[in-house]
Amino acid sequence: MKLKLTLCLLAAITLATQLQAQTFQWAKSGGNIDENFSPSSVIDKSGNTWSTVNYSGTYNLSGFEFTSAGSQDFIISRFNKNGNCVFAVNCGGAEAEAALSVEIDQAGSALIIAGAFNGTFNILGKVLVAIGSGDAFVASLAFVGKLNWEKKLVGLD
Repeated sequence: MKLKLTLCLLAAITLATQLQAQTFQWAKSGGNIDENFSPSSVIDKSGNTWSTVNYSGTYNLSGFEFTSAGSQDFIISRFNKNGNCVFAVNCGGAEAEAALSVEIDQAGSALIIAGAFNGTFNILGKVLVAIGSGDAFVASLAFVGKLNWEKKLVGLD
């Protein structure tokens, strides 16, 4: 019994020394009166937070103002570790586009964005044309905001 109590006490002390409280860093808001959503965010090795937001109408993000070209566009943004928006770009076209996921590649050197689109849309200067309705895309973005590559995946419709 004494051994069990000692082991429990030792485990509790070890656990207590390993737990650290989370410290609030920063928060930002943006938006408009329409429905907007940010499906995912990711932090790169330099501490920058990359995120996407799907929106319609006019959207204000930390002083950057965007107007959707169609029913829905998306914004790719980067906030530095102090919470300042240092990069934001609109991607869209005449119909609906959505960024659904954002991740860092395995090498930690680029942002990978996956999403869906209809019609024709522009992602960082590259125009993609849907063949069906609801085609998908995957794109790689360098941390300096340049498009590395993009791939279109054709829908079934």
